[in-house]
Amino acid sequence: MPKLFGEIRERYANRQGGYTRVLRTEPKDSYDQAPSAILELVDGPKDMRFAMTAAAVARDRALGKRHTDLTQKNVDKVTRFRKEGREEFEKLVNKIEDSASF
Repeated sequence: MPKLFGEIRERYANRQGGYTRVLRTEPKDSYDQAPSAILELVDGPKDMRFAMTAAAVARDRALGKRHTDLTQKNVDKVTRFRKEGREEFEKLVNKIEDSASF
């Protein structure tokens, strides 16, 4: 509970809503076809959209391509409310660029 009313509360204090994201996933096996999903807190340290957008930016840079409108929109979304969002995003993009071969 201290984490919920401390770190997490501070992260979303200025946000009007939209604290979670639902990522639908494929069924785990052929026997159980029940719909499943991952519920994640946005702007957290393990935010999947943040990582995927950073990977797209790193790929575009490596290939010398301009970002699509969707990629640019995602960059704006994932950095807007995150504390030091642009700096953290650039760190992750650089880390991906250093470790990937496109």
